[in-house]
Amino acid sequence: MNKSISSSSFKKFPREASKQLVEWIKSDEERVIWSGNTFEKEFTLDSFLKHLRRSDLVSFSYFTPNDKLLTYGEIVSEKSGVGCLCRVIVNPIDRSKGLGQRFCKDLLLWMKSEGKFSKAVLNTFAYNHQAINCYSKVGFKIVSRKPKSRKLSGVWMDTLVMSKRI
Repeated sequence: MNKSISSSSFKKFPREASKQLVEWIKSDEERVIWSGNTFEKEFTLDSFLKHLRRSDLVSFSYFTPNDKLLTYGEIVSEKSGVGCLCRVIVNPIDRSKGLGQRFCKDLLLWMKSEGKFSKAVLNTFAYNHQAINCYSKVGFKIVSRKPKSRKLSGVWMDTLVMSKRI
């Protein structure tokens, strides 16, 4: 891991960095893999900025010391004590360097520090072994499989629900 990546810091996502994130999503397939059905109608800078205004959502990121966005992820408050990790993504040029795992650990630490979450859940495509491996390494377990629950490039795909006690 290079020095600027290893010295990255975890912080709440600043809206000013939204353009960097939007540039990472280059196709409809990437949009669906990253956001599920959140941006079904359109994914633009404006729709993302509107999304960030949700009252049940807190977003976080890693940045290099020179303000290059490295990661993005959200925690959505669900029913009592449950937080959903959503839209976790690593900058495409910085993938496979352990950032996703480190970032997810920080998201979980934040949830624990809030004192209102007892469980974290997430959804991922069943074929996305890289994501499943990352989430498993930070303690998530597969709790259910949703057959043919999400359409990707015209094909119905299975998704997995993963969970972890905090």
